[in-house]
Amino acid sequence: MKNIKAKNARIIKEWNDYCPPGTEVKVCLNDGSFLYTETTSAAWDICGTPSVKVKGISGGYDLDRITIP
Repeated sequence: MKNIKAKNARIIKEWNDYCPPGTEVKVCLNDGSFLYTETTSAAWDICGTPSVKVKGISGGYDLDRITIP
């Protein structure tokens, strides 16, 4: 558990260091399609999942499903 928290903290820090709010991103949606949008927040941990808010989607979205186009 401690290793997972440390890994998530590193992922969140790296994301926030290089991708401030307003960064253009490509989001893989649940149906496999993609949404090209931008972030509206810094990344944070939601119940053990590094996440970020993006324009057009409510709540936080898993960073594993977000890339920089």
